[in-house]
Amino acid sequence: MVSTFFGLEIARRGVLTGKMGLDVTSHNVANANTEGYSRQTANISATPSVYVPGMKPASWPGQIGTGAEVAEIKRYRDDFLDRQYRNENARLGEWQSRADTTQRIQMLLNETGETGLSKVIDQFWESMQDLTANPNQSGARSVVVQRGKALVETFNHLDRQLTQLQDSINDDIIGKVRDINNYADQIVTLNGQIMRIEAKQGEHANDLRDKRDLLLDKLSKIVGIEVTEDTTGMINVSIGNFDLVTALERDSFILDPEPINLTDPYSTLNIRWASSSGIVEITGGELYGLLESRNPTGVVVDTRNRLNNMVKVFSAEFNRIHEQGVTLDQINKGTANAASGIKFFVQTNSAGALIDPLDIANIKINPLLDDPAQIAAGRPETYDQIPAATTTFEGDGRNALKLSQLKYAKLDFTPASTMDGFYNTLIGDLGVAGQQNTRMKDNQTTLTNTIKNQRNSISSVSLDEEMTNMIRFQQAFNAASRMVSAMDEMLDKLINGMGVVGR
Repeated sequence: MVSTFFGLEIARRGVLTGKMGLDVTSHNVANANTEGYSRQTANISATPSVYVPGMKPASWPGQIGTGAEVAEIKRYRDDFLDRQYRNENARLGEWQSRADTTQRIQMLLNETGETGLSKVIDQFWESMQDLTANPNQSGARSVVVQRGKALVETFNHLDRQLTQLQDSINDDIIGKVRDINNYADQIVTLNGQIMRIEAKQGEHANDLRDKRDLLLDKLSKIVGIEVTEDTTGMINVSIGNFDLVTALERDSFILDPEPINLTDPYSTLNIRWASSSGIVEITGGELYGLLESRNPTGVVVDTRNRLNNMVKVFSAEFNRIHEQGVTLDQINKGTANAASGIKFFVQTNSAGALIDPLDIANIKINPLLDDPAQIAAGRPETYDQIPAATTTFEGDGRNALKLSQLKYAKLDFTPASTMDGFYNTLIGDLGVAGQQNTRMKDNQTTLTNTIKNQRNSISSVSLDEEMTNMIRFQQAFNAASRMVSAMDEMLDKLINGMGVVGR
């Protein structure tokens, strides 16, 4: 037979169950906008019924229930969607890095504006054509020098900008490596806390798991990861060929070389494991995209190499023809029967000597051309077999004509093309790569957001649903409280009202 106070105990359990349901609902509402939070629910189940085995069956019609209790507080999360999201998030991070780098290079070249390299090249060729028509005018000669200085300064500026871009990518890589190591530390700490709560105390560490899952989401944006969980609730995080986190231990990333070699734009930067010095096999994420963009086979170095090649081939051919011409001084002094031997584009070493080959970092205009009369616009007699007695050299622009015709000449590029054609091919290739990277980034963003929305449909807090739960648990709490009052009144009557007959 059940106790006299049995009904009061059932009502008490109902009160506690309703209160805990309200507590869980309140927790969900408070964290509706918390990043990484997964909604929770109080799973309510009936407590075991009263049944005492004996020789005779119970005297009441059937088993009597003992009330209800919260069996567990469950966190809504889908492991399959988590894995999918992290895989796609890594690919998104990679394409974002690639697209950002390509876009920054396109902005440096500024071919949609009035200060782009192609505009400056066109202005230089225009000045050469003016010199061909007016070789004896100091104004036309001065314009050639100024436009030449503008051209080499544009090349030098591109070198500085590409170097700054390389440095910026290096800084981003350093920051990503630091973030990875920091996330690994936090995951190890959370592993220990979750293990102590779940494996030792037998409870669900829902909020701690949310924090750990949020770290994994952020980590997956930086680098591709694989996550496995053991029976104690701790996880292992592997990257490529090695484990970053193993239960309560973690490895770390280091840069190779450290510090980064900033003096050599062609140097290779690797990421190594601190414990074994082996190279990390990175297959996705922002870090992979940054490394692919800045290393020798990447778009930054490739752009620099192609610009250097353009400068090298163009300046060598331009200098060759310019050295064969004669200057205005030679013409005026009657010494125009020999080539001037003056280079138009030069590079100086630390000792001030002229050196070859030229590149975008060091190309300069020959200081001799600060006197525009030193521009070799004419051709010497011995080149064109013009009798000296019948030739006047004032206004001779034959060499300037040959120089201006270089605009349309196929130079020794691979394949052979004009300077404009070579540069336009570079711009076209960057445009195609930029479109490809942007398209892949947009596609990956759509795919990642689709999976994210699917995951949010399971894990995110719905305030409308929580308001419904609040009313549901509030009514249950109120009803159980009324039951306590009813049982209290009944017991009061039983205790204080019995045995008073005949008094």
